[in-house]
Parts: sequence; C-alpha cells; structure tokens
Amino acid sequence: MTDKNQFTFNLEKKKNRFKQSLNSGDFVVLFEIDPPSSDCNISAVVSRYKPFTNAVNGIENFTSGIAITDRKTNRASFDVFDFASELIDGDRSRHVVFASGRGRTQKELIELVKACAAGGFCNVVPVSGNIFKEDTARSVYKEIFAESIPVINSLKTDENANNLLNLGGEVNPFKYSQVALHTQFFKLVKKLCAGANFTVVQAGWDILKQQELRWYLEGRGIFEPCLGRVILLKPETIEQIITGSCQGIFMSPDFLSILKKESKFGLSQFWAAQWRRFELQVAGLRWMGYSGIIISGVENEAYVKTAISKVNSALKEFSSFEDWKGAYLNFLARSEMFPYPYKYYKYSNLLETPFADSARVSSDEETTCTCSEKFRYYLNKFQAEGLSFRNPKKDHLSRLFYYSPKSCPKGMIHGTCGEMNHNGTCCLNPLKECLYSKMFKIALWKNEFEPFEAN
Repeated sequence: MTDKNQFTFNLEKKKNRFKQSLNSGDFVVLFEIDPPSSDCNISAVVSRYKPFTNAVNGIENFTSGIAITDRKTNRASFDVFDFASELIDGDRSRHVVFASGRGRTQKELIELVKACAAGGFCNVVPVSGNIFKEDTARSVYKEIFAESIPVINSLKTDENANNLLNLGGEVNPFKYSQVALHTQFFKLVKKLCAGANFTVVQAGWDILKQQELRWYLEGRGIFEPCLGRVILLKPETIEQIITGSCQGIFMSPDFLSILKKESKFGLSQFWAAQWRRFELQVAGLRWMGYSGIIISGVENEAYVKTAISKVNSALKEFSSFEDWKGAYLNFLARSEMFPYPYKYYKYSNLLETPFADSARVSSDEETTCTCSEKFRYYLNKFQAEGLSFRNPKKDHLSRLFYYSPKSCPKGMIHGTCGEMNHNGTCCLNPLKECLYSKMFKIALWKNEFEPFEAN
C-alpha cells in the first residue's frame, strides 16, 4: 500500500503533460479502467495489466494515458490512489484519476485529491459517486456522498494545494426533458465557476446531445476543454446497460433494436459494426470541438492497438463536417436516439452546422409550474422566514427555493446527480419527483436561475 502521508521531493521543474496537451489543442486519448475488488491480489492484477499499460504508454500519434475510475460499479473496490500508484510508473501527469465521494466526507475526499496530487496524479475528477443496481432510496439515505463542487472550490482556494493540480468536472448531457437537461448544464457551470479546468462527458450515443453541450457552453463564453466518453460495445457491455448495472448510461429502444439486428449477423459482422460506430463517434466529437476522448471497454494490448488504429483512420477519413455527417446519418439508418415521448433538445438546428454561433434555440418550452407548486413555494418560504435572521439555514433554504435538502436520498445540495430520470423523477424512486426538478419549475416561473449556479 502507498502511504498517503509520505511525499517525494523532486527538484526538477515539473509539468502537467495532460493539461499542456489540452491547452495546446492536441487530441488526447485516454483508456478507462476500474480498480479491482479490494480483496484481490494487487500484484497479480498489476502484472496482468502490464501489457495494457505498456501499449498505452507506447502510443506515438496522440497524448495518451489511463483514466482510473473510483467505485464506479463496486463499492468494495480497491483504493483508487493505491491502485493508481501500483499501476502507473514514470510520468503520472499524463493520466486522470476519478475520486468518488461515495462513502467519504468532504474532508476525506479533499485529502484523497491532495494525496493523488502529491503522488504525481495531478489530473483529478472529483465526483459525488455512483448509484449501484442494488441500491434503494432507503439504503442510500444511510450513506454519505461528498459533492464535488465544495471540494473543487476548497482546493482552488487552498494556498497549500499542489499548483499543478488540474481538476475536472463531470456532466451527463443525455437528458431528454427541459428540466433534466438544464439542471445538468447548470451544475456543470457551477463546477467550472468553482474552479474545474476541464469537462468529462458521460458516455452516450446521441451525437446531437454531445453537440448540444458544446453549443451551450460556447454560447455562454465557456471554452474549457471537453473530453467525450466512448464505449466500445461488447455483448456483455450491452447486457450490463440493459439490466441497469451502468446507471446514467442510456440507450434508446431504436438503438437497442439496431444492436440486436447487428448481433444476428455473426460475431465478425457485429464487431465490424461496433468499430465503425466507434470511428464515427470519435470523428464527430473531434469535428464538434472536443479535445479528446476517454475509451471504455478496452483493457488489453490488442484492443488498445486496434482502437488507436481506428482513431487514426477516423480523424483522417473525413475532410469536412458535411462528409462526416453524411456517413453518420447513413450509418444511423434513421433510428431515433431519444426515449419517446421525451425528446427535448435545446437547439432546433443541431447537426446542420458545426458552429455554435449559428445555434437556434428551440421554442418548445415544455415545463410549467402549477398553481399548487406556487402555493407550496410561498408556504415553504413563509415557514422558513420564521427562522431566526441569523440562522444560516435560512440562506441555505432560499438557494433551494425553500425545499428541504433531505428530500434527496444522496443529499445533493449543490445540484442534481447525473442519474435523474428523463421525466424529472428520482433515479431511486420513479414515483418521487427529484428535488431539482421541483426547483427548476419554480425558477422557470420566477425567471430566477442564479441559485442553481451560485457557490
């Protein structure tokens, strides 16, 4: 195990290679892996990954690295800092580590990020933590989730923090209702305002949603680098997504139908289709201004070499946005990527052009605030105003439009989680409306969105 209290001093001038590549416009390619179970033989695991890490380190065409997740699918996974320290030799500034707040206090999450930075892992993405398939609202209420926004804010204002520390913020743009989409965007802006330097986008296959995010950020004058997640679809991966083992990752019924058809033509044809889909997604992200990709589902030497070959060919194949769009639409075969009846897109002319300054905002405003919801707001406000003027809870409740933060099973008080359902209900209880869906409707009625982005 690595002692997080030990520090190695190096008098040479240090650089953050990943950050430099993003800032210089180089296309970055990362390969995502999950730490093993905590009861594993770590030496055996590291030995098994050795050909994989060597293949990633040997990539010449792009700035490459490894993205190590934390408690993504397993609450009992190996400590992410210890695993990263055992796995990565040499320059650690080219890699990215995710730090989960699940089961950690805010102080513990801050200390984990600091330990990563002290150990050479300067690129860290704090996240509140995933919901697992077996979770229920009752079980989650008993756990703690340290949110990323106060952690980012604290580290950015800490004079003793590593000056090479490069923090990222995560977002899930694959939402198909006005409330679900905008609350995601607001929380990302809040992370960037707190001090996040780059954005990591959740995995998905609707390229319109990935463009929508870029247009939204550029429309607000935000140009921090974005990394898109790309999943290499294997049969077992598709099964995991269908059965709910990958919370927050969405596949439309039409897309699932296409995958089922592809699987009937034999294994070689299935893989040919998946690699072609991979190429089209990579090229599309590049044309839309993404600074790099994080590839999931590629964890051995052979897959790494094939993936890099496909990235190379994808970026060379299309001479214009129109060429790429034609190939993408032809491959998509007119399938719909949204979960009907939820099909909200913020812009009406997505995919017509790669340029954000040509964006046309959709006129479809589907969310309304009912009279009973307005009455409840005034009643909650009246009750809150009865608190002592110096009571800090009063200001806190006003930022939540006087809704109780206890209504969120994960205790999210700085913004919605990435798992909110498309209809605005809680991911852990489809019969219960998400706290931030309620807040959004009040904000829309009052035309007051500042509380969503204020730190």
